[in-house]
Amino acid sequence: MNTLYNVIEAAELKRKAQALIEPSGTPSADPVLGYPPEIVYRWNTFVKKHGTLVENVMTKVIRSHAGWQAASQTRFKCDTDETKKLIDRVAINPKNGVAIFVECKRNLGNVSDPYLKSIIRYNAWCQDKAADIAREIGFTPSNSIVRFAVFNAYGSEDDALKIKGVPVLSPRDLPKIFGQSVLDAFVELNKVVHSVTCHGIFPPPPIRVRPNSRTD
Repeated sequence: MNTLYNVIEAAELKRKAQALIEPSGTPSADPVLGYPPEIVYRWNTFVKKHGTLVENVMTKVIRSHAGWQAASQTRFKCDTDETKKLIDRVAINPKNGVAIFVECKRNLGNVSDPYLKSIIRYNAWCQDKAADIAREIGFTPSNSIVRFAVFNAYGSEDDALKIKGVPVLSPRDLPKIFGQSVLDAFVELNKVVHSVTCHGIFPPPPIRVRPNSRTD
């Protein structure tokens, strides 16, 4: 049985996948065009909800992998800026003294310039405050590693050029950090989402996995 189903009950995941194309409320009518066609509002709803599902499922799977913990939307004491740095997830490995701040994006290539600038600021903050962050987590700064990275779930490898100097993880990088079971769960998640929600409406999302490729 796949790791995904050891962590998340299959029926629950299918219900959540079905909800990806169901809007929370009745779509608003445009004053000129009227109500949007069903495929349009289902498409828009899917885009808004899908990223959160990927983020939540992968967090549960990573937590199940030996040695890793995950925290969400944590503001550290050393974050003294007026604007909070609420990075999506923090993956922590206490045994190895590693903390990875992960900002999750479905497609980094579609992110706006202001958000790209905030990603660069997040990365700089993690670098500048690495020792303080380590202390707050309970690590010894001299024996720990604190890093920031963006998880680009479906985007192109060329997306990393938009934020040079910031580590960008693709699905193929997941086994190198968390183990093969996490990548297997990511692939399985996409199969479930596609089988439940698409029904010919959406094409399956591309998953670029080349384990033997070079990683910067």
